[in-house]
Amino acid sequence: MSLRSGRLKDLIDQSLPDSYIVCHSTLPQGEFPDSGPAICKGFYDKYGDQSIAIRLMVLHDLLVEVLPPC
Repeated sequence: MSLRSGRLKDLIDQSLPDSYIVCHSTLPQGEFPDSGPAICKGFYDKYGDQSIAIRLMVLHDLLVEVLPPC
């Protein structure tokens, strides 16, 4: 995904600590729009422990990691 300089930092700053970033491939204009929204794996790997929403999902065993459709 092509973002202007500083946009990713803005998205991360806006998401933490309460929320998360949605995977760009699952957005309506993304590669897999029919799969439904998913948490960005890169965000999860790097910032998941800082996200209250992700920590709650993990605590309640609500997260399922899936491979992108081929």
